[in-house]
Amino acid sequence: MTEQRPPEQKTFAKEVLSGLKEEAVSSLQWAIGGAIVGAVVLGGIGLIVFGLKGLLIGAGLGAVVGGVGVWLIYLNIQSPW
Repeated sequence: MTEQRPPEQKTFAKEVLSGLKEEAVSSLQWAIGGAIVGAVVLGGIGLIVFGLKGLLIGAGLGAVVGGVGVWLIYLNIQSPW
């Protein structure tokens, strides 16, 4: 005969880790979205104003600034204060 085991209960640690994982995935999705928008916007402006070098520099800076900016806005929205 096979032994019947009771269903595994979620422990406090598993619940905390699950919540942290969901939060990390969500904040990374927001940061990636901001990086893409920032790269397109600043890359486009750089291309129009400075040409190809401006496109490369603008896209790089836009990705960093957009990603960090949107991530900070996301954290500010999520905080209860």
